[in-house]
Amino acid sequence: MHKAYFLFLLLCIVACHANKPAHRTDIDAVEKEDNSLKIIIDSETNLVYTENELNDILKRNPVFIEKYPSSPAEAYRSLEDPSVQGNDRFYSEAGEDEFYLLYSYFLAKKNVKHHPRRERLLKLYRYVNSIYGKLQHGGTYFGHQYSRIPAYVEYDLYRLDPGDSAWTYNKMKSLYIDLFKEEVKSKISRDHDIDPAAEKSLLKEVDELAFLITDYTDLMLVRRFQYSNYY
Repeated sequence: MHKAYFLFLLLCIVACHANKPAHRTDIDAVEKEDNSLKIIIDSETNLVYTENELNDILKRNPVFIEKYPSSPAEAYRSLEDPSVQGNDRFYSEAGEDEFYLLYSYFLAKKNVKHHPRRERLLKLYRYVNSIYGKLQHGGTYFGHQYSRIPAYVEYDLYRLDPGDSAWTYNKMKSLYIDLFKEEVKSKISRDHDIDPAAEKSLLKEVDELAFLITDYTDLMLVRRFQYSNYY
């Protein structure tokens, strides 16, 4: 497995090359409901604030509208002192989820309107999260990750290298899926608390994930998300 893993990394290095940053445009995802603003994150999630609440959040946390955004984790670490009255909104696990969702909304306004890629990455990242959640018998980490995945997606879209390396794509995808399946089988064989019958359903999830990967960019982004958050 180690030999195959290093081969995969080598293919990744060979395939990467620099390109221009993506063009930016606005995405209108705010609806007014009564006297509130409804911020739509994705098909499953939205946040509702009064206009004053949202203005106060932005005044206290300009990190949401930085010209050159940092990663979600770096942005969260830059928050104001929570001991100051009114600054403690995001200082809990649920508050951090809310921060990541707001981060994803404001960063989406800088990203290209590329809905097929956005929706595909949301599904890919959530498949990875679901598989590891089952392998680890669940836990709050995976529930919070589910809420924070839109932020990871937007940051990855923001710094996306649009280049493609078709000549290695098929080999890389095949190797990635084979390694993922090998990892699932290995963990189930060593963890006697996981029902062996679960292997079939988890391998099916890996196959469904594989079906969603349509090009080199999908492959690189889902791989980077997996290795950054579950190892």
